[in-house]
Amino acid sequence: MEREREAALRLLDAVEAEKCHGCGCMHAVVLMLEDDLAGAGSLPGGELGRALEAARSVLKQVETDCRGCEPCLPMAALKAARGMEE
Repeated sequence: MEREREAALRLLDAVEAEKCHGCGCMHAVVLMLEDDLAGAGSLPGGELGRALEAARSVLKQVETDCRGCEPCLPMAALKAARGMEE
């Protein structure tokens, strides 16, 4: 549950960063996190589910595959959700 909370917070950082809205990284991470939630049978109304809803609401058409940002905010959310080291 703590990983989901951390992932939600990091994903919300990406939602606040307008540069992420049209980045392919954001789009890919949203899809991967949705798949992770579905595979885990997690409730879509949890913190991460709400963060994903917020992320989907700001997505724009993909402008670039990756902007090369350090750190990549959407990737930080994916790493947190999967318990990976930063």
